[in-house]
Amino acid sequence: MEEGFDFVVISQGIGLKGFQTYARERLGNRVSWRSFVPPWEMPSLLSSIDILFHFEGDLPFPVFSNLVPEALFCGTAVISDREDLSDRYKQWGLDLTSRNHLLACIGEGDHDSFEERIREFAAAQDSVKELGDHIHHYQQYIQGHEEALREG
Repeated sequence: MEEGFDFVVISQGIGLKGFQTYARERLGNRVSWRSFVPPWEMPSLLSSIDILFHFEGDLPFPVFSNLVPEALFCGTAVISDREDLSDRYKQWGLDLTSRNHLLACIGEGDHDSFEERIREFAAAQDSVKELGDHIHHYQQYIQGHEEALREG
């Protein structure tokens, strides 16, 4: 992906060195690496990023990760390689449908279609955030008038 994106990778384990080399060759110094984030810091981290990439298709076995619902409930968009991601969480008792607008699942396809779909999703999330900012400013405006009326 071209300039304009910075990446935070939280990872450890087998294959990390190879992945770091792969990422550096393609992304240069736009990647910051962390091996661990304490649970009490996750909501703050997840709220500070625009999109969480959660890819698990190459894992040798399916895993439950609390990272996806945690990100969604922090208001952070999630891109996954699992088309059945929402259904899988529903099997575990977590209904994520109220957050579907924040979830994009990209499945099979070529590199160019992945990149285009990611860009379209990111642009849509920017529009949602801009709308949220406008709503927040409008709420502040209304609250200010309400306080002035109460005082007057």
